[in-house]
Amino acid sequence: MRLFPGHASLRVRRLVLALHRWLGLTLGVYVVVIGVTGAVLVFEPELQQILLPQFFDVPNDGEILTDPAVVLHSVEAAYPGFRISSVNWPAVGRHSFVSYPSRAGDTRTVFLDPRTGAVLGELPTRGWLHWVRETHIYLLAGRTGLRASGIAACALVLLCLTGLVLWWPGVARSLRTLFPQAALVRRRPLFTLHSTLGAWTVVLLLLWAVTGVYFSFPREFRQLVALASPLTVRSDLPRSTIPVDAEAPTPEPAVLIARALAARPGAKPARFTVAMGATDPVVVVVAHDVVGDRVTSDEVSIYLDQYSGALLDVRPERGRTVGDRLMTWLFPLHTGRYGGLVVRLIWAFFGLTLPLLVATGTWMWWRKVAADR
Repeated sequence: MRLFPGHASLRVRRLVLALHRWLGLTLGVYVVVIGVTGAVLVFEPELQQILLPQFFDVPNDGEILTDPAVVLHSVEAAYPGFRISSVNWPAVGRHSFVSYPSRAGDTRTVFLDPRTGAVLGELPTRGWLHWVRETHIYLLAGRTGLRASGIAACALVLLCLTGLVLWWPGVARSLRTLFPQAALVRRRPLFTLHSTLGAWTVVLLLLWAVTGVYFSFPREFRQLVALASPLTVRSDLPRSTIPVDAEAPTPEPAVLIARALAARPGAKPARFTVAMGATDPVVVVVAHDVVGDRVTSDEVSIYLDQYSGALLDVRPERGRTVGDRLMTWLFPLHTGRYGGLVVRLIWAFFGLTLPLLVATGTWMWWRKVAADR
């Protein structure tokens, strides 16, 4: 069935068309910038590896530093006054350890030698790849740009929905409009290209817009998700028990990691998270198949008492509720880092088609303006 049957709803369709047109014109530059920069950032890990081989292609001769205490001490010594929360193990495409010390909103990405734990250096905050990332996330305007991008992403959701409403030809004709006939292309080339390209792109564009809203407004987004499915919150996490003897020695990181691996035989360590509060647990994230940056397909979080080393809980990294699983999938879906090279190539291709979608829509509007004049 069509969404606008008969002449009674012609006015509604015109309103939707006007809203779609002006949203497209307003968001045109934003969509082009986000599409092109996003297509580049899909391959950010590979580009970083090419541009910074001294951090990623570190020879280790088969020797891996399994005790993160040395790594933690190296970062603490190099970044006094910074909060050192975790250490990530060498991963696919990155042979070094990495840590993220932070202080007052200043977060560094620090690489460390896998054999000695010595600091190799940090990810540069200059260069064209950093500029592309800052443009895509912050629109080169810091937190203000991030908020503005979130507002634009909300408008982009509406743009996608109005475009979908205008395109929808009914169940019987929907498949044919995805593959337009040559006669239609010759008769209305610009409209056909815009409509067909929009139909092919709308699902991905809607996905990018929704996840973009989350990245800009995470607290509000989580609140909305929690209305439909409860989310695991910090208060739900297991807690360490403060011992009576405060002077008692605490287990070394190597001991805690060994206990975590014993709880998941055959797994490999992926991340060690320090207990920041008096009752917080130590979290050891392990992976059975792939240890990779932002690769969470088979990661498991193991919670250990920071004082006794006792096993407190074992939880899948994706969470236990539908809402938790949704939140875990947002980043991989946005970046395409979940299905290998083929998925990322598809993401990049459709990101690069967004300028064409904006150009055809703008040109149709300009032709209408010229015709009216």
